[in-house]
Amino acid sequence: MQARHSRIFLFLISIVLGIAPAIGAQTYSLSDPVALVADSFYDGAAGPGASESASGRLIFAGEPSKAGDRIAFVGIDRSLTGYGYYVVDIGAPESWRRIAGPVGGDIATPLGWSSDDSHVFANRARINVTTGEVTPVNYVVDGNSYALNDGNATAKSSGNWVIGVRLHQIIAMPVLMDGSLDPGRESTTLTNFPDTSSGVEWPTVSPSGNQIGFAWMTYLPLVNPGDPDLSDVYVLKNVDAILAAPKEPGTSISTLAPTSLNDPNIVTIRTTEDSVDNFAHVPTFSQDESLVIYGEDWYNVFNDDEILETMAVGNWDVMISSADGSGADYRIVDEDPMNVENALVHAVTPGGIRIIYVGGGGFDMRLYAVSLESNNAVEGDDVSNTTVEVDLGGGEILEVNLNDNAVQIPESATEPVVIGDASETTVVLPPAQIVEFPSGVPQAISITTPVNPVEEIQLPPNVDAIPVLREFGPSGTNFYPPVLITLSYTDAEVMGLIEANLQPFLFNSTSMLFEPLNPADIVARDTVNNTITFKVSHFSVYGLGGGEVPMPLSAWAWAGAFIGLLLAALYRLRRGEKALTA
Repeated sequence: MQARHSRIFLFLISIVLGIAPAIGAQTYSLSDPVALVADSFYDGAAGPGASESASGRLIFAGEPSKAGDRIAFVGIDRSLTGYGYYVVDIGAPESWRRIAGPVGGDIATPLGWSSDDSHVFANRARINVTTGEVTPVNYVVDGNSYALNDGNATAKSSGNWVIGVRLHQIIAMPVLMDGSLDPGRESTTLTNFPDTSSGVEWPTVSPSGNQIGFAWMTYLPLVNPGDPDLSDVYVLKNVDAILAAPKEPGTSISTLAPTSLNDPNIVTIRTTEDSVDNFAHVPTFSQDESLVIYGEDWYNVFNDDEILETMAVGNWDVMISSADGSGADYRIVDEDPMNVENALVHAVTPGGIRIIYVGGGGFDMRLYAVSLESNNAVEGDDVSNTTVEVDLGGGEILEVNLNDNAVQIPESATEPVVIGDASETTVVLPPAQIVEFPSGVPQAISITTPVNPVEEIQLPPNVDAIPVLREFGPSGTNFYPPVLITLSYTDAEVMGLIEANLQPFLFNSTSMLFEPLNPADIVARDTVNNTITFKVSHFSVYGLGGGEVPMPLSAWAWAGAFIGLLLAALYRLRRGEKALTA
């Protein structure tokens, strides 16, 4: 549902789904940017919780919630005389509201969400998103106090951690779902690097919690004032094992904590840019953890001593690398300066890949989102302009006159072709599968997560939400016979819905409504791995949704219901007595 541009690079990738897929060329592109916050914010208008700002406002960074439906961000007066913390709903730019003012510490640090999305971590505080209550944070690790300068929480059903930085080391602090300290567990220091002028910054935890991306930053201005800083990106893997290992006596340091960047548990991400000293920062993971997405300043002017000024004048582009350090590093270059311009401070939404970034120049930095579209070439035998008989099963044979752009997966193929993005969404093309593309388009399948959510007016009856969306293209592609699509979802995305009743929906471009698929087309439902597999005969926008979990009745409601039933019974009894005496 969003326009595409030709910001494309080649990326060789294989996707393992329990079956051996074919390996082929995969390309990526970005959608047009979507403005996440209304102009009224940047103009300095008064809003919920915010007084008017005569100088206007800019945005430093944005962080998506675990459910991927809201963004928390830092709003700064252009006069640099004040700032605050804000939240906006994705797809509703006018919904921006201020949840708190300054909470102490440095404003130029990342935000984080608690595991249940009830609080935002900001420097030295947890901010209640609903009430705006600010709770000071002062975790103690090895006798030293710690503030959430770089807090990033895991999103598990229990046993969560806030991953942060203290003295350039990565720390895991045990927290409850709302981000408050869990007194029943101890903190663990995950790295044990030597104390130098370089160190860890901006850690980001992967969806499973078993990997942590981080920047290794060197503050060159400390040595040569005016020079740009240096920064590279890395991944700390096997985090669960490091957490479970014994600790060094008398400390919180894991005995498996890496002591250098050459440790087997450290992955160097920028593998093909050894001769490039560009500043790279803010590594984030795709949902399946196969990709690391980060920003790189190709002007290489960033300087932490002048953070806002040099952020604005750099040439920041989206970079993608394999999380295991293999293959090439790829730069998505925007050829149109009006689109995805100077994309810095990236974050990736959970589930489908939507990249949140700050764009613009000077002191007009604004918050945007783009979709990362994966495009997979389909190779096979040319069956254009032929008539074929397709076995639909059950003895049903369909005769099809194919158009001039049809391809068939070789019948002799020993394995299916599995096409997917990095969100664990897949299309499976078995041997002998016929794919009929629209005339004149490349023979490639695309998968995208639309930025904006489904509107209430688009929902079918008795459906409360369709929080998971994937757009498959090109539109008008037909399959003979139908193919299997697997959609994945996160627990946070479907929170409040009855998971066992989730069902796939098809977007009808004529009625502009979502329609449920035939239940007979649902092939598999896996509530452990959070996937639903179903059959489709053509491409469109598909989603997963359902009804909300009924709210339990309170004690007063139960009492009221009981009294109502009792009165009704007495009434019927009285009517019966009158009938007998009449």
